[in-house]
Amino acid sequence: MGDMPGMGVSMNAAVNIQKKRGWRNRLKGRAGNAMIEFSLCALPLFALFFGISDIALAVFIKSMLQSAVRDGVRFGITYATTLNGTSCTNQTTCIKQVVQGASLGFLSGTSGAAYIAVRYFQPTDLSTPLTAADCGTGKTIKNDTYSPARQLLYMNQTGNLIEVSVTNFPWNWMVPLPNYMPGTQMKFNTAASDVLQGYPVGATQPPTP
Repeated sequence: MGDMPGMGVSMNAAVNIQKKRGWRNRLKGRAGNAMIEFSLCALPLFALFFGISDIALAVFIKSMLQSAVRDGVRFGITYATTLNGTSCTNQTTCIKQVVQGASLGFLSGTSGAAYIAVRYFQPTDLSTPLTAADCGTGKTIKNDTYSPARQLLYMNQTGNLIEVSVTNFPWNWMVPLPNYMPGTQMKFNTAASDVLQGYPVGATQPPTP
């Protein structure tokens, strides 16, 4: 279509101008849509990302604590009372320090040590931890199959069972979840055990438990 007589703008040019104006009007009408679409997509994406991170971190902490108590048990069955060249006041103190050293800082300090427990059991009763009152001259292992029954002189004597545990270690979820809102703690519990081995060379009795 050609130019119309007496007009400075051709019909084609007028149509193109009208199309451009239409596109501008459409773009103006969509102002803010990108922000809304981003918000709708970002919120579920961030929730998924932090949720995966939260669960992965919880699994990591649980595995780390389990490995730490295993290290404590392996150290305990050797009856060592020296750690990194420093003597401990008793066997339990050394074992707790080993667990703390393997906990990557999660059980550091006095507050962290409070979550760690070291208990001893006689081989015929794995449900009741031994106390100092259960042991001594004249005391024997409960329901022992040997005749005469073996003496129970020490809580940590060879043949008894040692258990190292972490109880009620608290951890907060990063992301709000049903029944686990921020500030609500989950509790980790883990334990490892083994049979106490023979006394160190030259020793006739175990160290102070």
